[in-house]
Amino acid sequence: MLFLIQGVATTIPVGLMKSFLDGKTLLTDNDAFDPTDIVCELVKSDGTSTTLTLTKTGDTNNINLTGQGLASFVLTAANLDTTGFLRLSFTNAIKEGTLTDKILPFIEDVIVVSEGNGYKISGEVVSVPEFNGNMRDWSRDLKIFLEQILRDHNADIRSLYG
Repeated sequence: MLFLIQGVATTIPVGLMKSFLDGKTLLTDNDAFDPTDIVCELVKSDGTSTTLTLTKTGDTNNINLTGQGLASFVLTAANLDTTGFLRLSFTNAIKEGTLTDKILPFIEDVIVVSEGNGYKISGEVVSVPEFNGNMRDWSRDLKIFLEQILRDHNADIRSLYG
């Protein structure tokens, strides 16, 4: 799971981008890749849902294959304006009444946090303990996890909290 800063546009890795036809073959050819064959639904923690228009170039929601089965995906500041859980659901588009059959659908979950709350570590993207439904236990587990990362990097826990 990724932690992203509220209101700050960023590029994240998404995928694996696998062929819908066999569910195994990784999509790697960005030249042959057409983002309009894919639909991305963004659901924020406040319950709002938006279908994003995907492009290869432009200012918003660019998606490009990396050549290794992943894609780089641009999230805008507006996409990240609400703190909490955010889910990206990637599925096939319907064009002229027909499913495009390009990708095996997948989801990406991120947590959007406000600047300075202690989850950004030197710009590194880190995996964190899964949320188990109990915020107090999860917060404790997350603190332990972050302290371990800081020990591994010879950093001070107080540097996280400003």
